[in-house]
Amino acid sequence: MANDNVKESEIAVHWQEEGLIHPKKEFIDQANMADPEVIERFKSENWPDCYEEYAELLDWDKRWSKTVDTSNPPFYNWWVGGKLNASYNCVDRHLKAHRNKAL
Repeated sequence: MANDNVKESEIAVHWQEEGLIHPKKEFIDQANMADPEVIERFKSENWPDCYEEYAELLDWDKRWSKTVDTSNPPFYNWWVGGKLNASYNCVDRHLKAHRNKAL
């Protein structure tokens, strides 16, 4: 039977440090966070509702009742009560416009 009481320190000895890689200027220039309007929309006082604009890009079978449930950190539950079909959002909804590329 596995020991469920493994301490983080016992796991951490196996972690490797990762080097910091700075992005190229071209990447930074095209990044959305360089846009003052995006920065304004995603200020901390707009959290978590600012993420709803991204959720609304998806097709939902049932809309969520709460954007995020933070009652059990760090295990946040996003889009509480919402229901969607990931396969439909990833593939099916694009077939009508791109059918010739899918066949």
